[in-house]
Amino acid sequence: MGLSATLGRLRRRWPALLAPSKAPEGWSTDGPRVIITLAADYPNLGDVALTRATLAFCREHLPGHRPHVIPAHQTLRVLRGASRHAASDDVVVITGGGNLGDRYRRLEELRCEVVRAFPRQRIVSFPQSCEWSATARGREALAYSRQVYAAHPRLTLLARDRDSLARMRAAFPDTRVGLAPDTALWLRPDATQADSPPLVCLRRDDESALDGAEQRRLATELAAAWPGATQVDTAAEGTVDLDGQLDRLLPRFAKAQLVVTDRLHGLVFARLHGRPCVGIEGANGKLRALVETWFPNCGDIQVLRRPRFGDVLKAANLALAAPPTPPLGREAFAALAGILRGEA
Repeated sequence: MGLSATLGRLRRRWPALLAPSKAPEGWSTDGPRVIITLAADYPNLGDVALTRATLAFCREHLPGHRPHVIPAHQTLRVLRGASRHAASDDVVVITGGGNLGDRYRRLEELRCEVVRAFPRQRIVSFPQSCEWSATARGREALAYSRQVYAAHPRLTLLARDRDSLARMRAAFPDTRVGLAPDTALWLRPDATQADSPPLVCLRRDDESALDGAEQRRLATELAAAWPGATQVDTAAEGTVDLDGQLDRLLPRFAKAQLVVTDRLHGLVFARLHGRPCVGIEGANGKLRALVETWFPNCGDIQVLRRPRFGDVLKAANLALAAPPTPPLGREAFAALAGILRGEA
């Protein structure tokens, strides 16, 4: 590993070295705990939904464990105290998402900190996409993560699609890996009539395969074709009241007759409510991988790559005409539940 990468990582870790060793605020001493780490406290409502679903899943499948939630930005400030006061029968959960890799390097480094901090506890990293760049930085980051994960005897990494599962197996040959759906699909859908015009949900970051001009043109053309169509994004407006922002967003997906999105959780929210969806593939293939793994041959979910306006309209008509796909059943989460309980 390069000297500059090592020094950079040590510089970013200094808050952990100075953190107090006392138990974190709200730490329960009554029975075992499930410690939920990397909870979303940043403006991504898809990850806020994952955090909500993870907490609900843990409460249902580990009812004897008291949840203790550690938000991502508090990790280095409280991890030392949580580690010191954790019992061997506590279970550590790492919130899932799309950040196992070097695209979101800081979250990957924090995941490594969590794994290092709890050497005696069982750790379950909830379903993730896995993506490592073929750059010097990517190779250095992967080597460090591989070393940290291989050193932990009770760590399980879960992938949320088969492509990520294959990448995880290749990247972490000495770590247990498995497959489970995106945890947000565990949420209970709103029972709402689909009586609103189509919803367009396009991202504005480097995961988009469309540049700004392409996005604006597509949004304008869709608005002209579908009067009343509205635009949303799963990017939150700041970090104030993230749960409230999510509560206001989900009903818009529930009411939409159709969803057009290049956000993975835009597709997930559409699927959660049984709405037809046209997915526009991003820069890393996450949408197609998720659909092919959990919703193969479902006509009401169409995934396109860098489409023209006409392609989107054609796919929308196909999705609207197709029979509704049944929601993902609870049995799809059986493997994750067994791993969480330590049965598998």
